[in-house]
Amino acid sequence: MNRIVHYLPCSIVCHGECELVLVKQIQSKKRRDLNPLSRDSGGHPIMINTINSFLYSKYPDRKLYIKSNKDRLCLGKDKEIVNHKIFTIMDKDDASDDLFESYKNKDLFKDYWWGQDNLIVPIYFVPNMDTVFSKHGFPIDTKGKKPAQFFKYLTTQYDSVIDMLRSLRPNESNISELLNYLDEIKNNTYKK
Repeated sequence: MNRIVHYLPCSIVCHGECELVLVKQIQSKKRRDLNPLSRDSGGHPIMINTINSFLYSKYPDRKLYIKSNKDRLCLGKDKEIVNHKIFTIMDKDDASDDLFESYKNKDLFKDYWWGQDNLIVPIYFVPNMDTVFSKHGFPIDTKGKKPAQFFKYLTTQYDSVIDMLRSLRPNESNISELLNYLDEIKNNTYKK
């Protein structure tokens, strides 16, 4: 059989509803499933200190992750997951500096299979996504419905928003890592 398969490039754990809006819009523009993961469709936030428990509740081991994503993952000879990452998009919010540092340097994940397999890529906004957007020309009224505001920017000014996100300095966000990864894997197809 000679069919082209588009493997699932990643899963993305979303801090809350606003991050979920961002991921879904990127997914729509890229026309690729990015497997966004959230708690109650973003209604209940996932915090830096709860990422591992959230992932563990869904995928306590690699086998279940592979089974849950069936034929959508590229597997190597030893059943290792190839050409795939698990991104997490989090706000620093009120996380301690020590916790935030262990999140950024991946120490937070070392006791879990996703950390041991080096699949996890922590993405962050300091202090949060609302502030970063507001500071760079996309004001977010924190008293209003924030997801709707993000949705409006991402549907009417998508390219400008992405350009802004790519230009952020590492002390504000490293979301360019996710965007660059998605550009690199856009032609990640295999014949089966």
